[in-house]
Amino acid sequence: MSLWQMDARIKHVEDCLSMLTIKNEERLEQSQSLGEDGRTIHTHTQRVTETKVEVKKRTKGKFTASETSGKRRKSKPVGIQVERNSFINTVPKVKPPPKIKADSDDVPQELLVSSRTNPIPGLKILSFTMTENLGHDVAVDAFCYQPHNTISQYFLSHFHSDHYGGFTKRWCRERTLDKKIVYCSEITARLLQIRFNVEEQFIFPLKLNARCKVWDYGHAVNVCSGDKTYDNNGSRSAFEEGYMLNGGFYSEEKTPGLYVTSIDANHCPGAVIFLFESISLSMESSFSLHCGDFRVCRAMLEHPMILPFHIGGSSVLHKAYLDTTYMSPEHNFPLQETVCDAAATLVEKFAEKGPLYNEYFGTTLQSRITDFLQLPRMKKKKFLILVGTYLIGKEKLAISISKRMDSCPIYVSNINSRGDKKEIIASFQNDFLDSVLTDDDVGKYSSAEVMIHLVPMKIVGSPKEISSYFNHNQYFNHFERCIGFRPTGWAFEGTSDFLELEDEKPYAEDASFQDMIEALKNRPNYTYLDILKQKRPQSDKLMDKPTFKIYSLPYSEHSSFRELSFFALMLNISEIIPTVNTGNEFSRAKMESIIEKWRILQGAITQKGSKNLSSELQNDLQSLTLESF
Repeated sequence: MSLWQMDARIKHVEDCLSMLTIKNEERLEQSQSLGEDGRTIHTHTQRVTETKVEVKKRTKGKFTASETSGKRRKSKPVGIQVERNSFINTVPKVKPPPKIKADSDDVPQELLVSSRTNPIPGLKILSFTMTENLGHDVAVDAFCYQPHNTISQYFLSHFHSDHYGGFTKRWCRERTLDKKIVYCSEITARLLQIRFNVEEQFIFPLKLNARCKVWDYGHAVNVCSGDKTYDNNGSRSAFEEGYMLNGGFYSEEKTPGLYVTSIDANHCPGAVIFLFESISLSMESSFSLHCGDFRVCRAMLEHPMILPFHIGGSSVLHKAYLDTTYMSPEHNFPLQETVCDAAATLVEKFAEKGPLYNEYFGTTLQSRITDFLQLPRMKKKKFLILVGTYLIGKEKLAISISKRMDSCPIYVSNINSRGDKKEIIASFQNDFLDSVLTDDDVGKYSSAEVMIHLVPMKIVGSPKEISSYFNHNQYFNHFERCIGFRPTGWAFEGTSDFLELEDEKPYAEDASFQDMIEALKNRPNYTYLDILKQKRPQSDKLMDKPTFKIYSLPYSEHSSFRELSFFALMLNISEIIPTVNTGNEFSRAKMESIIEKWRILQGAITQKGSKNLSSELQNDLQSLTLESF
């Protein structure tokens, strides 16, 4: 059948679904003429009947007037239309170029007034020693608090809302007129500009793995002129004390000051951990590590900047601010790369359409009533893969699947977003991701049998959501099946509990030495068969099983308890400071207990011995190395 014949048939169906309305309208028409004398005017009135034909075509479940029917009313979507529209992908927004302001507008003369009233908590303030009586403070992930009298440098570990929360376009101008004030990774800096239109003059983008001097203690002490303590009640700006031109510079020098090195946190794109080095005026060095949110991996433990802090190394971490999201031995989930590999293998196995495919999807494909309208040349792709994501995060899973499936295209859904999700993904500047990103949501120009969509986590959370996304976008015309992956933090051992938050925060639990050592010894295995074994929620019984599947994955961007234990035991840390779940007294006590047990276990590893451990447990600890991570 030719394309022309098919178009004719489709037009015929549309005409059959049209309604004709015939209306007779009457109106009076008047005309004038001159009399025989050329002066008298005669007026003639006649009744005219006009017949109108109105065509109403049926579209999207309702009848609307066609273009030939004259005046039309603009209808607003109601009821089911509103719900339907919430699932339909649209064209991403394109931001207009920023307006260039006149020079006179660029430099305001006074600070904006902040509406924040709560002070920065002590947990978010890092203090460093310049002299015996003088110090320097910085804040990490503290943007929802009132301006601080002495803090003029704010570090942002990553672009998740519980860390940048409180940040606005005017935030910087509430604290400075024109200085660098926010320190973050280059990716996070781009995200701040995309979401908040922050001027570049306020942001210092830190390069990865590069040591940067951000405060000069010598200049600060000279300005203080021998003051014993800070006195910033309006008489002196904190920026005047040790602020460096343009916010700092990269250097390996060993002069007094504060230095920072940003290291990949293996959390989400742009996430970093901050290694601070403070060199006092007496040339004494101290090191602090702020982990923000991180996922410990072997590459991190073997990082050149971390190696000196290993047991037996030359340096000591005086303080480590630790992401303690999973502080219980029961939270011992597989390595991130293992989970990604398992998911990619599952998609590969299903795409082969062998025995595994037949077992889980069946041998026949249910036809739809609309299939007769499809052109014979339009062959459906085998799978649409939906990967649940937050604003940023979980992209590694999609990348792993794409690499396994011949670099299949990845589409970024913008539903439930501001329409800038693709711009945000592009800001990561990931070469592979950039090569497979597409605006074509059905992959019509790709020969790959699989298509990946990055969607909000809610879409892969229930049968209703995934089927609505699939059906309202009419993806049944392009794909045979649909698989949703929900990479939640804690979805192991077949649990059906799904966490909706951007960052998981389970409470700490009690742990015995036996449990802790067992977790260290046993690295969980995970394959595609483990994905298939998981128990599904009761609501999944309502799912169209031949078409849809949803699988939750133990994919977390936080460290498991096992990984945290390796980090604490392998490094020489004087003080571990928990940063998660600290508001609960019960949880704080449990975490302190675990930290104390880590110290005892570390003593056994260094052969100092421990009365608390049996010889068998001590032998198990002695066998732990980075090779067994």
